[in-house]
Amino acid sequence: MPTFGDLRTRLREDVLAENDTGFYSDADLLEFLSEASIEIASLGGFPATTSTSSVASGTLSVTAPSDISFIGPRNGVSFASLPLRYKDFSVIQLHQGHDGQTRYYNYDPRLSTVIELAPATHVSGSLVVKYVQDLSNVTYSAGDTPWNGTLENWNDTIVYFAGVKAYERGYEYDKAQYWKQRLQDRLQSFAYYLDNDSVLNVVSMVNNVPAEGR
Repeated sequence: MPTFGDLRTRLREDVLAENDTGFYSDADLLEFLSEASIEIASLGGFPATTSTSSVASGTLSVTAPSDISFIGPRNGVSFASLPLRYKDFSVIQLHQGHDGQTRYYNYDPRLSTVIELAPATHVSGSLVVKYVQDLSNVTYSAGDTPWNGTLENWNDTIVYFAGVKAYERGYEYDKAQYWKQRLQDRLQSFAYYLDNDSVLNVVSMVNNVPAEGR
């Protein structure tokens, strides 16, 4: 599967049409590619991963995985092989005072670093959290694979987005606009594949081209 090093070659040769490191170093291009991959993944709601932990009976909350971004509609939480339903925190508080089988969870990354459970875990068992991974603190090298090796058929969106970033940093706005359009066209198909239009907002993250650059 393609690595960041492979994408860097595509970026340099196919998008920037460079044959050497005279203008942008390999490190520069890796930075553009890393930023692009992280920003696309954040809006697209991937990559998904799973964390499993052992939880004692009577537990009301557990610390969320350190690399969690959010628990999306295609993710979820289960305890003792039983899927839990998401509920607002007010509902969680109400049921945390009750006995019975654990049925609900709440997690809001904006407010807390813990996953609340209700009622308290009725037995000892495994808590499985399927979630979208936060890549913002990940440092990539040329040998790493984007998006944990998933969705490799869409790696061209990373290359196009990185190309826009590179051309904008070099004030070559006409070329940036061309690759921005290529990116937008490809993202339309990607959004359909993901069934998630949020990934289209990647285009709005690109700087507006000043009039004199058109």
